[in-house]
Amino acid sequence: AIGMKCIVNRSQLVSLISVAQRIVPAKAILPILSNVLIEAGDGMITLSATDLNVSLQASMPAQVELAGAITLPARRFFQLIRELSTPMIEITVEGNIAQIRAGSSHFKVNGIDKSEFPPIPSQMTGLTVDVKSDDLREMLIRTSFAAAREEVGKPACVSVLMKIEKKVATFVATDGKRLARFQKSIEIDQDITAVVPLKAVQEMIDLLSFDETATLSFLDGKILLKVGPVCLIAKLIGLPYPDYARAFVDQNELTIINIHKEEWVALLRQIALFTSETSHSARFTFKDGLMRLRAQSPEYGEGEVEMAVDVAKELDIAFNPHYVMEALKHCKGDVVRLGICHPYMPGLILDPASVGVDFVVMPMRLKEDD
Repeated sequence: AIGMKCIVNRSQLVSLISVAQRIVPAKAILPILSNVLIEAGDGMITLSATDLNVSLQASMPAQVELAGAITLPARRFFQLIRELSTPMIEITVEGNIAQIRAGSSHFKVNGIDKSEFPPIPSQMTGLTVDVKSDDLREMLIRTSFAAAREEVGKPACVSVLMKIEKKVATFVATDGKRLARFQKSIEIDQDITAVVPLKAVQEMIDLLSFDETATLSFLDGKILLKVGPVCLIAKLIGLPYPDYARAFVDQNELTIINIHKEEWVALLRQIALFTSETSHSARFTFKDGLMRLRAQSPEYGEGEVEMAVDVAKELDIAFNPHYVMEALKHCKGDVVRLGICHPYMPGLILDPASVGVDFVVMPMRLKEDD
């Protein structure tokens, strides 16, 4: 007996599956997690994917002749639909096999019964706020780069803190060696604190280009983002976020140096080629109106570069030039400000063109022989 039958627009389906299949884990712990759930009913087709921590649902209009559901291998289904050329395709389900017709082409794709697919909570009645997609996207992009890329022992390091308090949104990310913070006034009365895993943040950044407005909901340790036809649900990290305020040195103690960004980036790229594989450290010396950068490594040799800066004080500090470059990449102005006070205190990078955005880079050990 036929369990489902619908006709869908192929290009719309391709864009929805491309979004859904990104959630599918590369190495699924359960075979069903490699599949995408396809449900047809009420003139709509809905795709769902999950890795048990991050889930996604996306819907589109369809000509539904018979309501039903099946799960199909996400990547293979995506690759097939993408390769077809007809504007419309027909999907018919019998048992656990989906028949796909496109013009004169005909395919049978083996699936798994819907009953094995984990339930996804799509409706949440918790605290809900409407946000401008561009604002949220910018705040996530300009902080999440500072999070760790893989588990470093602390889940908080692989996440972004989203906090709204007294109509100010503060987003923070840190891997323990550098930190990014973005603060912005926001017309939201509720107070919210959520620690969002990096995978969910990366998906949110991609989804936020779908529509101008987005809705965020928070309930029971989950965050839900709704943008256009897509809904993303992620489990929050249930631990308190580390006390990041300690990374910020009192600005009155800092020597603030204005530096031309493009010229500095060019020098950092050159000197980064000579940092050692183990320490990635370069020495920054400020003296006689110059900033001198030096790095040496047994593997590659040594380099020294310099540029004029307006600084009277003599200062010596070591940073990872890659971390400085990444912070500068997220600064919009032509001139940036570096604040330093002591070789063992964090450095602060400010972007005068963006109020409320600041970056911290932890210092590295100064080697006496440099």
